[in-house]
Amino acid sequence: FEKAFIKLIVAYDDGGGFVSNTNDNSIVTKIMFEDTSFLLMSNCGFDCTERISTDITKSNVLVIDGSCDSMTLTFLQKVKPEVAVFNGEICPQTKSTFEYLSIPIYSTKDNGDIRMESDGYNFNLKYLKSR
Repeated sequence: FEKAFIKLIVAYDDGGGFVSNTNDNSIVTKIMFEDTSFLLMSNCGFDCTERISTDITKSNVLVIDGSCDSMTLTFLQKVKPEVAVFNGEICPQTKSTFEYLSIPIYSTKDNGDIRMESDGYNFNLKYLKSR
């Protein structure tokens, strides 16, 4: 794992302290291994994604919670994920944004746990069990 790198991004690390919307206080994690990357958004909402957008570049896999305030079209166009993993319920508006951009969706709500693997050049996602 010499070429693996983990970056923790704190949206409100500007000295102003935490914000009242606790979801926007989430820590975003980017895992990079060779040529593949995974962006784990936690509960990062609209304001949070706006604040971190300067720190974020393309990621192969985007993992988000699927709430209605979890993703903007502008952010998705910057990240350009090849696939999205939703942890839980998917808001119809959020789902339609991914469909508009033709980004394949994996959902833990519909199919259970998802394993994400990479050899550094390719990645693979698969359901561990079917519900």
